[in-house]
Amino acid sequence: MGCNEHEKNSVKITKDGKLKTLWFYKIVRIIAVPFIKLFTPCKFIGKHNVPKEGALLLCSNHGAYKDPVLMALVQKRQVYFMAKQELFKKKAAALFIRNLGAFPIERAGGTEGIRGGLSVLELGGVVGIFIEGTRSKTGELLRPKPGVTMLAYETGATVIPMAIVGKGGKPARAFTRTIVNIGRPITIEELGMRDSSGLEMRKASRKIMDEIKALRNEALEMMGVELIDKAEEKNED
Repeated sequence: MGCNEHEKNSVKITKDGKLKTLWFYKIVRIIAVPFIKLFTPCKFIGKHNVPKEGALLLCSNHGAYKDPVLMALVQKRQVYFMAKQELFKKKAAALFIRNLGAFPIERAGGTEGIRGGLSVLELGGVVGIFIEGTRSKTGELLRPKPGVTMLAYETGATVIPMAIVGKGGKPARAFTRTIVNIGRPITIEELGMRDSSGLEMRKASRKIMDEIKALRNEALEMMGVELIDKAEEKNED
């Protein structure tokens, strides 16, 4: 991959072929930590589940704009994010998030974000991705998209599932308790993808979402929220 393409995809590489943490990312992270502690009481559970080396896909549900910051704080390495293309329409916003290491994902089948994610993972880096592909305004889990499993299949990267849960299961909000519950690593072998077909990708995505759902339920129980089985609730009606 040429130098210009690395620059376009926000990936900086050292002379010895390793990923280089972006200076802007370092600054924002330093500023963000105290603000998060001050305005969003957040408890991180399971940080020990995140390997300190190797290609990783941090995979979470998504309800609030601050979720990428919370995801980035679960470990110390730079996280490169897959973000929807709409966020890059304004030049100022595009410059800001590109300098944080974000790649645009085009809904119409563009490849820039995918190529960027593959580049990071092939170099042993960390990619953050929200499996639902959009924000859930209510905090309820949405249908998973296959992007994370495609990246895992192509690179052999380990998936780290996590659930970001605000008060009462709602999206994370300022001045309310938030739990980031991090699950055990899921290897490519555990995902069990026999090929790169759409069916295999969707099945593997559901496996990851099942883990995220379990982590979310654990967080809700810690918050004292009574879990209701919707199927049982429907039968009672």
